Amino acid sequence: MDHLYQSVNNVPCIATLRPYEEEFPLLVTQTDEKKITRRPYVIPQGITPHGHQATTPQEEVLNWHTDNAVSQNKVLLRIDHTLGTLVEKTEGLSVQISSMEEQVAALKDRLSTQAFQLDQELKTYIDSREDVPTKDKGIKEGSPAPGRSINMISLDNQAYSTETNEESEEETTEISEGTDDWSEEDYKADLSAIAMAAKVCKEFF
Repeated sequence: MDHLYQSVNNVPCIATLRPYEEEFPLLVTQTDEKKITRRPYVIPQGITPHGHQATTPQEEVLNWHTDNAVSQNKVLLRIDHTLGTLVEKTEGLSVQISSMEEQVAALKDRLSTQAFQLDQELKTYIDSREDVPTKDKGIKEGSPAPGRSINMISLDNQAYSTETNEESEEETTEISEGTDDWSEEDYKADLSAIAMAAKVCKEFF
């Protein structure tokens, strides 16, 4: 699962706040090729006995509008810078999401393959268990399996006595204790002996 958390190379954030002069008029007096002069503020040119000539109310209003426009332009620059940064980060996030989707799809495929393999292995195991010869296989209907009480042989014979049943149970218990060590040949021989015993019991009782 560690591959789901692998870091993806982020797009480097190279957006910087652009200089004011690149987007808005210069804040200095300038003259273009048509000899048109522009300046951001009204500066009185006259000189009085008291110093520079005071600005008129109209000029003060113009200067205020200039300051206001400059402030708004700087805010616009910051907004533009922020939006540019967000766009770059969003693009980097899209790359990460795409990579994550690919990793999840690959993981899904691997899990599906593993689940299919496990299912096949389980079916194979179950089939192999069913194919293993059991000690009950081949026993005729009505014949008891090893380990069961010998009195099952003669359930249809109502002449069995209680003493015979007890002796048969003791013999069967002894046989049951050694069942795990029997070979297939011993098992077949035991079946033959049981069949013969059943035949004898029916003849005498």
